Amino acid sequence: MLKEGIYEQLITSSLKNKIESLSSEKFFIAQAQIDKEEAAKILSEYLICLIQLALRELKKEDIKKQVKFCNEIIQFVDEKINLDASDSLIYFEEQILTAVLAKIGKKDKQLLEDLNRKIPQTGLSVSNLFTGSNSDISIDTEIERDILSADKIYWIVSFIRWSGLRIFERALKEFTAREGAELRIITTSYMGATEARALDFLSRLPNTNIKISYQTKIERLHAKAYIFERNTAFNTAFIGSSNLSKSALTKGLEWNLRVTSQENPHIIEKAKATFDHYWNSIDFEDFTIGGITKFKEAIQQEKQRDNVVSLTDYFKITPFPFQKEVLEKLKVERELYSNYRNLIVAATGTGKTIISAFDYQRFFLSQKGKANLLFIAHRKEILEQAVVSFRAVLGAGYNDFGQLWVGNHTPQDGDLKHLFVSIQTFNSQKEFFRERFSADYYDFIVIDEAHHSQADTYRIIFDLFLPKILLGLTATPERMDGKSLLPDFNDKISAEIRLADALTLKLLSPFQYFCISDNSVDLRKVKWEAGKYNTTDLTHILSSRQRVALVIDAVEHYLTDPFESKTLCFCTSKAHAQFMSEAFIRAGYRAVSLVSGNGNDSERATIRQRLIKGEINFVFVVDIFNEGVDIPEIDTILFLRPTESLTVFLQQLGRGLRISEGKECLTVLDFVSQAHERYNFADKFRALAGKSRFNIQKEIENNFPHLPPGCNIRMEKQAKNYILDNIKNAIFNIRRLRSEVISFQHHTHQELTLANFLTYHHLDIRSIYKYSTWSELKQDAGLLNDETQEHHSQLAKGLKRLVQIDSPSYLQFIANLIDKGFYFASTDALDKQFALMFYYDIWQKGIGEYGFASIEEGLREIARYPVLKNELQEIVAYLRGHLTHTTKAIDLDYPVAMEVHARYSRDEILCAFGKTTPERAFPSQEGVINISDLNTELLLVTLNKSDKDFSPSTQYEDYAINEKIFHWQSQNKTAPESPVGISYIKHKEYKKNLLLFVREEKKDAYGFTSPYYFLGPVEYLSHSGSRPMNINWELHEPMPAFLWKGAAKMAVG
Repeated sequence: MLKEGIYEQLITSSLKNKIESLSSEKFFIAQAQIDKEEAAKILSEYLICLIQLALRELKKEDIKKQVKFCNEIIQFVDEKINLDASDSLIYFEEQILTAVLAKIGKKDKQLLEDLNRKIPQTGLSVSNLFTGSNSDISIDTEIERDILSADKIYWIVSFIRWSGLRIFERALKEFTAREGAELRIITTSYMGATEARALDFLSRLPNTNIKISYQTKIERLHAKAYIFERNTAFNTAFIGSSNLSKSALTKGLEWNLRVTSQENPHIIEKAKATFDHYWNSIDFEDFTIGGITKFKEAIQQEKQRDNVVSLTDYFKITPFPFQKEVLEKLKVERELYSNYRNLIVAATGTGKTIISAFDYQRFFLSQKGKANLLFIAHRKEILEQAVVSFRAVLGAGYNDFGQLWVGNHTPQDGDLKHLFVSIQTFNSQKEFFRERFSADYYDFIVIDEAHHSQADTYRIIFDLFLPKILLGLTATPERMDGKSLLPDFNDKISAEIRLADALTLKLLSPFQYFCISDNSVDLRKVKWEAGKYNTTDLTHILSSRQRVALVIDAVEHYLTDPFESKTLCFCTSKAHAQFMSEAFIRAGYRAVSLVSGNGNDSERATIRQRLIKGEINFVFVVDIFNEGVDIPEIDTILFLRPTESLTVFLQQLGRGLRISEGKECLTVLDFVSQAHERYNFADKFRALAGKSRFNIQKEIENNFPHLPPGCNIRMEKQAKNYILDNIKNAIFNIRRLRSEVISFQHHTHQELTLANFLTYHHLDIRSIYKYSTWSELKQDAGLLNDETQEHHSQLAKGLKRLVQIDSPSYLQFIANLIDKGFYFASTDALDKQFALMFYYDIWQKGIGEYGFASIEEGLREIARYPVLKNELQEIVAYLRGHLTHTTKAIDLDYPVAMEVHARYSRDEILCAFGKTTPERAFPSQEGVINISDLNTELLLVTLNKSDKDFSPSTQYEDYAINEKIFHWQSQNKTAPESPVGISYIKHKEYKKNLLLFVREEKKDAYGFTSPYYFLGPVEYLSHSGSRPMNINWELHEPMPAFLWKGAAKMAVG
C-alpha cells in the first residue's frame, strides 16, 4: 500500500499496479509528464538504483560477475545507439585509477607517500556532511587534503581570520608554489571581521588573486564556499556555515556539506558559476588596487561608522544593472522619440540622484565638457550628497566640480556654470537669476522631488529656463492636491526603477506582506465611477465596529509588539482616518489621525517626531504621507482601503521601505475583501514580485517563490480566494476583449484604435494577438465588415508573428513597404533580406506552395486585403512608438539585415543569413547553425531549457557571467580535439564569425514562441570539459541591462 504524501518517483509497472489498487473515492492521485530536458537525468537515476540493486545481489558471488554484468550493459548501449561505448568496457582486474603523477626524479615509494598525504579521506566521488561531531573526520584536515590535491582553488567567505588561515599556511604555500596553480579568494570588509594579517599573507602568495567587497552596507555577503577544481574533472566543494576562522573550522558546531562533481555536478557547477559572477562583478574590487592600506582603512571605518548610511555609501562610480536600464530608457526617449523633458520615478533610497549624475556625465561628454548644470532640491543634505555623487561619477580631475548655494554655502568664485541650489535660495535670488542668465544658459537641469513642480516656488524655474535636457526625479508622481506634474515632462514617465530591483540589491528594507481575509465588508456593492470606488460609499462601508475589531485582531496577531511599532495606516477619507484613530485610542493604543488640509506643517512635524520617538504608534492618514515625507523608522503599514492606482500603492508602500537602524523588515497588513470586478489585484502583486515572465496567478497559488531575497507574501485562505477569483475574472480573454471593444468609445470618448485600446487598458499587444487579430475583434463586435478572402486566415496568422518585432530598421522597412502598396523592386542586399524575412513572417512557406512566381508577387498579394493592410499599419506604428531600447549596427564582412540587441525569430534569422530561400524554408531546429559560404556559425541559445520554472539539472549550461562574458555549452559530441572544437578555439585564426543569439525561454507568458536577442559577434576566451565543451565567450558589445538580468542566473541584483 502506498503511503500518503508527496513523491517524485518514476512510474514503473509495479508502481502502476499499486496506484490502480487505490480507491479513487478515497485518494487523489497526482501525476506529471516527464520534462524532456530532465528526462535523461530522471531515467538514468532510476537505472542507477536498479543496477545497484542487481550488483548487490551479485556481490554475494564474485566481483568479476559484477564487472561482466556491467560490460554487458555497456555493449547493449553500444549496439542500440552507436555511442562508440566499446572503449568504456570495464577492465577485469577489478581496480580503480587513483592517480597519474609525473615522477620528476622521485621514487615510487616517495610518490605513494605523497599521494596518501594528499588524497581526501572521504574520497572524490561520494558527498558527505560535516557536522563537527566526534565521529566526523575533522573538516580542517579534509580541506587541507583538498588544497594539496587541487589544481585550482576558489574560495568565497564573508571574513578571513589569521587563526583560521594559519592552519592551512603550509598547504597553501605548497599549492601556490606549483606551476599552473591558481588560488582565487573573494571576501569582504564586513564588520571589520577580516584581519589584515590574513590578507597580507594571502596577497604575498604566488599564483594568488584576491577580490574584496567594500560595499558591505548593501552586499552583506554571507556565502561560505571552498571550491577545488582538478584537471581530472574530479572536483569537490565545501558549502556551509564556516568562515575562515579557528572557531568555525575546529571548535564550532558548524554544518558543512562536501559535494563532489561525480555525485552532484549541478551543485558544483552552480557554485563555480556564482563564484565567476561575483569575480567578474564590478562590486568586488581587485585587492591590489588599494592593497593592504585601503583594506585597513575600510575595516577601521566598518568598526567605527554608525549604521545610518548616506546615499553615497551605496554606489561606486559604475552604475548597477537596474540603473543602466534607466539610463537606456532615457536614451531611447531622446534618440528615438526626441523627448528631452524626462521624469524618473523611483522609491526614496534607490539612487535617483546617482542616476542623474550618470545621465549628466553622458551628456557632458557628448558636449565635450561644455554643459552647464543646474541641480535643484529642497534640502541641504540632498544637495551635499548630489555634489559628492556628481564628482565621483565624473571621476579624476573633477574633485572641485559644482558650487553649493544653500544655507551657509555660497558660490566662492561667482562661477555658477555647475550649480547645486536649494529651491528656497533660488526663489530668494530669482531676480538675480532673471537678470544674469538667458533662458538657455543651463543646458541640463535636474529637479529633485519633482512632484513639487506644480508649487508656485518651483514654477519660476520653468518660467526662466529652457534647457536642452530637463530631468525630474520623484518617488511620488501622484500629488495629494490632484495636480499632475506630467505636463512638465511631455505627459509621460520616461523611466521607473522597479521595486523588485531595489529590494534585490538591498537598497530598500525587505518586507513581509500579509493579506488578511476581510469578511466584514463586500466591496462589490460599492459604486464604481471614473476608475475607482466612490469615496463616500467606501467610507461608510469601511467605518464599522466589526471591521475595527478585525483590524485590531490582525495587528495583535501579526505584530511582535503593537506598542513598540511605528505604523502608518492608509485610509480612504478624512472621516475614515478619524474614525479609525478614535477606535484605536478606545482600544488602548497610542494613535492619531493626520489628513490633507488638517493642521499645519508644524503639527505634522510634531506628529512625525512623536512617531519616531515612540510616543505614538499608529498614524492614520489619507494621502499626506504619500508625498515627500521621509520617515525611515516606519516598520509597519496597514492598507485599510483598496488602492486603485498602482502608482499610489507603490508610493504608500515606499513610505515604509526605507532602511533604518534596528529595522529588521517592513510588516504590511493588507485587508482583502471581495472587490469590484474592475478592481485590479494583479498589477499590485506583479509589481511586488518583479519577475514578469512568471504567471502572476501561479505565483499567488504557489506562495510567491520568486520574490526578492528576504521578502515574503502570505495570504490567508479566504483572502487568497478573493484575489484569485478577481484575477481570473479580470483576465482579458476573448470574451472580455470583445466586450471592451464594444464599450470602448462609450467609456473613454476616444477613437477606437489599436494604440488607444492598448494604452487605456494597460495591455501588452500580445494580449490581443494571443487570441485573435484587431480586425477580427472589431468584426466580432459588429464594428467592422470584412469579407473573408482566399488567404485571409494565413495573413491573419502572419500578423500575429509580427507583434514581437523590435528592430527599428526592420520596422522601417515594413512601414516603407506599406506606403508603397507592397510593391518591392529594390536591389539592395539588406532590403532583399528584409523582404524575404517579411514574406516568411506572413506566409511561412515557400513561394511554390501558394503559386507565387516570386517574393515580389507574394508581397503584392497582401495589398488585396485592405482591412489587414490597415491593421498591419496600426501594428507597425504601435511597435515603433513603444521601443524600449536602442540597437546597434552589425559590422561583418558581408551585409546582414540584423541589429545587435534587437530580437528575431528563428525564421527571420535563417532568412537573413541565406539558409532559407524564396523556394524553401530551411528546416532547422538545432542550436548551432553553420553558414559555410559565409564562414559563420550561429549559436542559438535558450537559457531556460526546461518547461519548468526551475530545473537544477539544466540551469547552469548557458548563462552570462557578466555583461561581456557568456558561458556556453556546446553540443554533446563536441570535444576540444574534434574539428568543431578546434574551430571554436581557433576561430580568429580561421577568420570564422561566431554570432550569439539568446532567448530566456521557449514560450513567453502569452504563449508566443520567444524570439532570440542578437548579442552579436563573440570571441573565444577559455574552455573546460569535453563532450560537451564549456566555453566562455567574450561579446564584442556589452549586454544591455534588460538582457543581462535574465541571462545572469547567478546575479543577485
